[in-house]
Amino acid sequence: MAIVVLTGVGAYLTWDGTSYALIKMAKEAVCRDGWFENQAVLEQRKAWIDQIDYSHWVRLPLQTRFELTGRVPGVSRLPFVFGLCFAGFVTVVGLNVPFRLALGIVLLQWLMVIVVAAVGQFAVGTGLRMALPATHSLPTLATAEEKARKVWQAAFPAEAVAAGEASAEPAWKSLLNAAAAASGEANSFVEPYQNRMMEQLDPYLRWLPEDAHTFLKQGGIWLVVGVALIVILIWLRGMSNRLWRALRKGRSGRKKPVALQKVELAGFSKLGVRQGDRRLSVRHLPARLRLVVLAPAGSDSGELHSGMAESILDCCVPGLGEIADSDNPTVVLWPRQYSLEGFQHALFAHVNRPEGDPKRSRYALLGGPIMLGKFAIHVGMAIECDDICALGNIRIGKDRWTEAVTVTRKA
Repeated sequence: MAIVVLTGVGAYLTWDGTSYALIKMAKEAVCRDGWFENQAVLEQRKAWIDQIDYSHWVRLPLQTRFELTGRVPGVSRLPFVFGLCFAGFVTVVGLNVPFRLALGIVLLQWLMVIVVAAVGQFAVGTGLRMALPATHSLPTLATAEEKARKVWQAAFPAEAVAAGEASAEPAWKSLLNAAAAASGEANSFVEPYQNRMMEQLDPYLRWLPEDAHTFLKQGGIWLVVGVALIVILIWLRGMSNRLWRALRKGRSGRKKPVALQKVELAGFSKLGVRQGDRRLSVRHLPARLRLVVLAPAGSDSGELHSGMAESILDCCVPGLGEIADSDNPTVVLWPRQYSLEGFQHALFAHVNRPEGDPKRSRYALLGGPIMLGKFAIHVGMAIECDDICALGNIRIGKDRWTEAVTVTRKA
């Protein structure tokens, strides 16, 4: 979900910024109407593009920005390519997949991306257009007579009635007239905002029937906005509850970590073992394998069972699985340990030696990772030497098991 939102917002901003840069660099082509040559109108349009900045650009309707970018010959579709490349790059980084697969994922998710971009454009554009003065569109070829007629009609609407026509009316009619006047004043207050909203939504509403257009223009748009706000608030309430539960669950998980099984090494050496034809050494000291601790590393590793111990030990050091078969060590399975340092610390803290002092004990503890294909497993061992040694706790790095543990055949 985070990648979908990020790719949608990033691709939209990439397309929008590239489109703005294109009309600024190719304003001569944007201002022309085919072969039409009118120097006065051309200069007026060029001056309009010179004065418009990005804050004015984002307040233009989405359809107007599409049309202006489409006027640039040859490269009018370049912003879409840039947006798609940005979305693919974010998907590559976020999901760690090849670029070709990332483009396929982006195209499959594009419907959601378009929805996110449309909602963001409507919210940002409508908010800026309501909060800031309106930005006029590209100047057209309207004549002075048409402009004067529009100004005259705006100043003297056809619905106006003669103020001098006063007649005796009942009291209920006076109340109705007062209510109608108040409704007219309220309508005149919200009408500019309603017109701006309809202008922003025009690319999405043009396919609706004429009756639906009439209903929305007569104030039905506010009913739709109210219902949409209620639905969004209900959705946000549900999402906030889920997020709060997830955060509380995460905090409770940190406060109450999963209890790991403690192991007491006292008495392990008394267990009978059968001799094999291989010999185990740790830092060149003869030893025997007494304990094996296994834990998955990361959420992508599968579950483990004790029967896998010999195969995993053979991956650590060739022949160590045969040593385990002869020494018959105790196998302990721990839950997932996402950090190697955390696993090693837990191993050294939960496996107790009978002597107490790690530097004066017959037991050496080893902990490190092993890779099985693309999955990682944390492996811990308790190895008993013949005499007291100072090996203590040994941290094994990736692919470094053979530097500490060797398996040889007996002569």
